[in-house]
Amino acid sequence: MTFPIIVVDDDEVDRYLVKRAVTKWDRSCKVIEVADGENIITMVEDPALFHRETDGQGQPAVVLLDINMPGLNGFDVLDAIQQRFAEDEERRSMVVVMMFTSSDNVQDQERALSYDFVKDYIVKPLDGDDLNRIIRRHAEATTPEAVG
Repeated sequence: MTFPIIVVDDDEVDRYLVKRAVTKWDRSCKVIEVADGENIITMVEDPALFHRETDGQGQPAVVLLDINMPGLNGFDVLDAIQQRFAEDEERRSMVVVMMFTSSDNVQDQERALSYDFVKDYIVKPLDGDDLNRIIRRHAEATTPEAVG
């Protein structure tokens, strides 16, 4: 299944590893690398920019969001999405947010999953099971009535 995957991580190596894993898994998926929280918020706030960056495929993009980043961390990004899009379900539905972090801290996981739009919590590194979870979460967001 082809869809855009946006990797938001300040670590260039982690972004590369995701891009490599996704490309091996499905060459037709487009991986977009974003190095910080500010840029993902800018991208999601501007529908024209978002569609241009994701090739305007008209379906939600999976956002793999790191927690530990300088500037706006992952939780700051989640707060911004929640505040800015609280009344705009259509814009919030443009993304399927999944945390992608080195933190296996239970408190971080519980906090992240307390946001209704965060669909999963993946601890680095990405593996085949994680890729299958990404597909499943994207499918659920795209056709929730078809997933049981």
